[in-house]
Amino acid sequence: MPDPDKYTIVFYDDGTTTGQADCNTFSGTYSQANGFTISVTPDVMAACDQGSMDQQFLNLLDDVAAGGPDGAGGLMLQTAGGAQKLLFSNGGAAQ
Repeated sequence: MPDPDKYTIVFYDDGTTTGQADCNTFSGTYSQANGFTISVTPDVMAACDQGSMDQQFLNLLDDVAAGGPDGAGGLMLQTAGGAQKLLFSNGGAAQ
């Protein structure tokens, strides 16, 4: 990602999630039953600047099939078979 601070995800204990995909925010749900799945919907879909990866990021989140600690204090999410991976730094407990 060209500017990783613009691509975030927060997981809440109640199974919901929120985050930022460049100039857009999203919300959704996640489950750890039978792997790891995430389903997100943009709150409002604005046109971000040229070069944004907002759509790719949202599509990858919807394709996540597994996730867990990355061994360095962060989170790794991956699509089926590990074809694509997303690595996140731990930003602390959700507010």
